[in-house]
Amino acid sequence: MGLPKWLEVLAQVGPGVLKFTPLAPIAPEVIAAIGEAQQMPGATGPEKLAHVVNIATEAAQATNAQAGRVVIDPVAMQSTAATAISTVVQVTKMVEAAHENPTAAAPVAVISPATT
Repeated sequence: MGLPKWLEVLAQVGPGVLKFTPLAPIAPEVIAAIGEAQQMPGATGPEKLAHVVNIATEAAQATNAQAGRVVIDPVAMQSTAATAISTVVQVTKMVEAAHENPTAAAPVAVISPATT
């Protein structure tokens, strides 16, 4: 699966994963940053992650400034950003792999209720 398809999967999977994290209010910005990072030629995984964390930090600060209050707790955001972003990337890779290598559904036994 090429990068464009990977980005399509990311767009579908990413917001669902991020909605359970402090990054939920800035999910679109984080997803866009992940897409940018994936296209950075020669960048290592840690370099890509740092790029996305920096953008997430800036987006969180902008969100708080625009609201005039703390919408995204900066401490919570910083402590969870790397894990949340890495999780989005890993889930996207898992979904991508599943689409590349579909397997037949495993048969499921149907157990009839006991009769008395």
